[in-house]
Amino acid sequence: MPVSVLKIDQSFIRDMDIDASDAAIVSATIFMAHELGMKVVAEGVENSATVEKLRQLDCDIIQGYFYAMPMRAAELESWLANRKPPLKLSMDR
Repeated sequence: MPVSVLKIDQSFIRDMDIDASDAAIVSATIFMAHELGMKVVAEGVENSATVEKLRQLDCDIIQGYFYAMPMRAAELESWLANRKPPLKLSMDR
């Protein structure tokens, strides 16, 4: 089965803004995945410092409570429409 997306577990993401070892693992993982032609998803992002660090590392997709708590499908359309700025949903780099 071909693999095109690599997801980094929240256990590495959670403290990467304060833990140099976690930050190094995340950085190396993103670099390696991109070199292999993969997209990278960081899960468990809960603060703006982590978002900024992941953006600096060119992470493709950032997910976590920083953006929204889990919600029902009926709430999703309204949430997406009211995002400022609108949420980018493309996997294109």
